[in-house]
Amino acid sequence: MQTPRFLLNCRSTFASRQTACLIWSTTFSCCIAGLSVDMSPVCIGAETEAENTEKKDPTSNEGQPDLDAAIEQKLSAQSLDDYERVIDLCRRAIRKGLPEGSKDFANNLIVGTLIDRSAMLVDAIFDAPRPTPDWPRMRSFAMRDLNELVKRDPKLGIAHLMIARLQALPGGNPDEATKSANKALKFLSPDQNPVELAEAHIVQGNLLKNGPERAAHYDKAVALAPTDTRFRRTRGLFRLLRNEFGPAREDFIAALKQDPNESGVYEALGMSYMMDNELDDDERLEEAKNAFDKAIEITPDSVAPRLQRARVLAMLGEQPGAIADLDKAIEISPQKAVPLVLRARIQQQSGNLDAAANDLAKVLKDQPGNAAALELRGLMAADSEDYSAAIRDFTTIAKQDPPDPLVLGQLGMLHLAAKQPRAAIDWFGKSLNLNKTLFLSLRGRSDALISIGEHKKAAR
Repeated sequence: MQTPRFLLNCRSTFASRQTACLIWSTTFSCCIAGLSVDMSPVCIGAETEAENTEKKDPTSNEGQPDLDAAIEQKLSAQSLDDYERVIDLCRRAIRKGLPEGSKDFANNLIVGTLIDRSAMLVDAIFDAPRPTPDWPRMRSFAMRDLNELVKRDPKLGIAHLMIARLQALPGGNPDEATKSANKALKFLSPDQNPVELAEAHIVQGNLLKNGPERAAHYDKAVALAPTDTRFRRTRGLFRLLRNEFGPAREDFIAALKQDPNESGVYEALGMSYMMDNELDDDERLEEAKNAFDKAIEITPDSVAPRLQRARVLAMLGEQPGAIADLDKAIEISPQKAVPLVLRARIQQQSGNLDAAANDLAKVLKDQPGNAAALELRGLMAADSEDYSAAIRDFTTIAKQDPPDPLVLGQLGMLHLAAKQPRAAIDWFGKSLNLNKTLFLSLRGRSDALISIGEHKKAAR
């Protein structure tokens, strides 16, 4: 049988990553039930050594039927079981004996199949709609294949990239992830593998702490694959977190041109407008609202864009619309604390104090230490001059880790309003120990010292 040349291609044979994830979910448990992760390095070493060292007649062709069967199996492979059969048939063919050229082909077919199987596992981890509890085991078995791959070919950049991605996950080894990402950057070709090379830059950037170095890797990723929405989105979110709102918008808009159905990108675009105080208020709020509108239109049952649109509507003075969004968010969200506190804040600002108090009571019944709810309830108590209640709530917040100098300063202000200047001085001192330049605490301590006649200390 003539060997099809395209089988040497190391790229995944799956039509889409979504297909890989679906196939994975029905095959993983049955395929690995009898395997031991701890034994995998021994098995890999034994199999590879046997293939490389077993001496057969170089003209023997006893293994050709098995190699032919492996090729046929590879053409239709769609599951972990299928890939396992391909690899077993190739190894059996090598053991039985193949001419040198056919043996090289069989080894290449093993490499290609290991890449496909590794890619299937990696895609199932990263592209599943929601994380599966089995992902640590999936990583272990992907690492088994990938370790064999880099042993067979230390310059196989795609394998180093997958190792880097897996090691960068929680419970992985960040140092090994960095080493593998560096190898991927070294061995992947910008001409033949621009997307994979861009992904290696993203992984490396995510592993770094230095902002400019991270930015440089994200820039290189976008330069290699400027139309890939994943890299635009990653760089845009990085820029958003650095308060680089204009450049972040450029990335989000570019990503949406490629995929206008990305609800999360519209939400991020809305945030880049809402947070940009250099824009005119009317412009930033209207543009933010438009972006959140699109996000909600695409995913009407998503809570996050409704929360953000509610904030924008409240700032625009459209309280009924904001409340309606929060009502819907509370209805569909399993985590109701955030929308309840936000609704309470809007109700309080609108003068509906009983409704606000009712929402806060619901939150604090389930989460007695919820800082946002305690803060708002404390501020409402202070507004009604119930300083003892306000002090209780803020004291509860102050006991949480890490201590917040602003909360400690607010406690000082509450004691000062309650005509307890010495207690106020104590809290202002604790606040200033954490932040020596906090104006609230500097001014409050000065006022408290003056109130007890310590004018010289106040002047200092």
